[in-house]
Amino acid sequence: MNRTYKIGIVAAIIYMVFELAIVFLGYNHNENVHVIAFGVNTLILLIAVAYSILSEYNRKLQDGKGVSLLHDIKSGLRTVSTYAVMISLFVFSYYNWIDPEYSKIRAQQHLERTQHENFEEQAKLKMEAAPEMYEGKSIEDLRDTNEAAIEMVLTPSFKNIIPMTLFSLILLGMVYTFVITGLNRLVLAKLF
Repeated sequence: MNRTYKIGIVAAIIYMVFELAIVFLGYNHNENVHVIAFGVNTLILLIAVAYSILSEYNRKLQDGKGVSLLHDIKSGLRTVSTYAVMISLFVFSYYNWIDPEYSKIRAQQHLERTQHENFEEQAKLKMEAAPEMYEGKSIEDLRDTNEAAIEMVLTPSFKNIIPMTLFSLILLGMVYTFVITGLNRLVLAKLF
């Protein structure tokens, strides 16, 4: 198995252990913990991509071979694709088997926010800022639309969780791949 795939697998396992630790510690229904988990997810992906690209680059240089730009990009994308597939399957498993109440609790937390008068103030501000966009709509219409969107996004199903997570991680990983490759070629390779 190619080394870059192994890096993606190890990075995904690290994130899965982190997420499972949140569940076992009982913080899985806290609203703010999943913001931190998202940050950890993206940080692990960044570190995995950087390690994959830089280690492959240095390994090829030590072998006395030239390293093409395409090789760097392929190294990063192999790691990203492995990581994204594993995390997408894990997120699906998380919502369906590990913590099946999570989506209902999060939906309820979001719906409670729409019931407060703060929502009405925010809705009025939005309607005043873009009257043509909200023409003929009331605050109740906005609340109903918001509730439907919450219900759709937070309902775990194979149709929306895996593609959404997979696409997000691959897109983010591609950006990281190009940034790390560029930094490696433009800055790091010239310094060392």
